[in-house]
Amino acid sequence: MVSRTVIIDLDADTLTQLKNQGARLYALRAVTSADRTGEPAVWYSNKSLLTANYLTWDSTYAAYISTDPLTPYETVRPQGSVVIAPSQMAVISEPGVLKAESGDLEGRFQIKNSSSSAYTCGIIGAPDVGGNYCAFHITVGGLVVITPTDKVFFMFASQQFDIGTIIEQSFGAGIILDLPAGETTITFDIDEGWVVDPTIDYELVAAGDKLQEKLVIPSQMIFA
Repeated sequence: MVSRTVIIDLDADTLTQLKNQGARLYALRAVTSADRTGEPAVWYSNKSLLTANYLTWDSTYAAYISTDPLTPYETVRPQGSVVIAPSQMAVISEPGVLKAESGDLEGRFQIKNSSSSAYTCGIIGAPDVGGNYCAFHITVGGLVVITPTDKVFFMFASQQFDIGTIIEQSFGAGIILDLPAGETTITFDIDEGWVVDPTIDYELVAAGDKLQEKLVIPSQMIFA
């Protein structure tokens, strides 16, 4: 199974200032979807910052549903889930049970609602790492198609958000990394910003920038 590790290095002065601000490291995952109800959610947070901060994950996925609404800066709590792989479909049936079946869209995750209730739904990763990547509204009889990417958004912020909180904007100098397999080291300096190896694709994100278009990337619906 392919794994990825990010090491975020901080010098002593940056670490001291971040701790004095009560800052936390946040990470949000990017997905692609044609469904524009989707919102990015806090996947990972770390309040115990040190000079070297490690985050490792693999390609484990599950589809989830929740009765929590899509409300900005409120938490969406997965209340039912099923392990799912690319090209599979998670089917919601009564009374809110999910089952993985074969899908008909190569490489994509599908969530189909065959129940009589609308839900919030999305994709989560390995539970020992973090929480949900995203949150979508799914109607009765609806279908949501999601494709996780290898892009991850990082920011330091003094605001406190729980895992699964819908975030509409960046609260600090952020960065989106398109991460290769293996280990990647980056540096954050509180005065100079992010320092990244030029071989890594990345996008700097300013405080106040909207995150939905950057982390729920529009895609065209392509049927197999």
